[in-house]
Amino acid sequence: MGMTTNKVFISYSGVTSKNVDLELRAAFENASNGQVKCFIAPEDLSSGEQWVTRLQTELDECSLFVLSLTKENINSPWLTYEAGMASAKGKSVLPLLINCEFEDLRGSPLRSYQGIKLSEDASRRKLALEAVRFFDFDRNVEESFSSAFLAQLCGVREKSNDAKYHHYITTLEEYIQAVSSIDITTNGKSKKGIQPSGECFLSWANKQSKGETIIFDPMPSVFRTSKYSEQEIYNQIMTECAHEFAGCMNHCETLAKMQHYGTPTRLLDITTNALAALFFACVDESGKTNNRSEGGGGLCYSVRR
Repeated sequence: MGMTTNKVFISYSGVTSKNVDLELRAAFENASNGQVKCFIAPEDLSSGEQWVTRLQTELDECSLFVLSLTKENINSPWLTYEAGMASAKGKSVLPLLINCEFEDLRGSPLRSYQGIKLSEDASRRKLALEAVRFFDFDRNVEESFSSAFLAQLCGVREKSNDAKYHHYITTLEEYIQAVSSIDITTNGKSKKGIQPSGECFLSWANKQSKGETIIFDPMPSVFRTSKYSEQEIYNQIMTECAHEFAGCMNHCETLAKMQHYGTPTRLLDITTNALAALFFACVDESGKTNNRSEGGGGLCYSVRR
């Protein structure tokens, strides 16, 4: 038997489980700073390669065997075969339930393994905490792996491609995890091929609690719609409420005070605090927060450094 390393053997069957597994590989490798390597069968098999020999080698070397299960592939002979090989070698076999329930495994030999439901917060936290025991990490990586891996799993679950299991951000904890996992640039370019000014992103929550993240170019409020005339707004306020701005030392302070009271200006509020951004994303134009608010005045800008 070969030497066990920081390697994960990931097995899939079907499009949905393949998409999840590719994201899962990135989660393992990114959270471990490259100290964990993943093998995905049959994705990583080369044309003409003796697949039985390669599978044996990878199974010998892996620390963990992950089986990605969907309603469509539960009875796949390929997955059952690989799981049997891993079990025979004494490897830890982890069924990852993507868009199915434990009850769906009734009658399957895979039911004998303790699985994880990708759609459940508690299951993902459990996986993130327990995954550390399978690997031999440097001390600095070991301390950060669980939290980093949990954040990465937010992206993994979105590949389930099933409306019933598609997850929207509904808790503050999930919001923090989602924001922490965002990486909008690759070699200076965003994942969507857009070069955002200042590397900013926009987050908001509406009354359906559907969290979203969109790459965008920052735009001060007065320029977001053609209905505003900056000069008219400024002149009207200074004519009617000049006394309110008597203490302002310069034009910038005047604009800042106007914006504080909800006036559209050319100033742009930016914060590095994701929670502050979340608050302003949930207030309406009057500055109030309530369950009916759709964040009408809450376009919140948060800089990734």
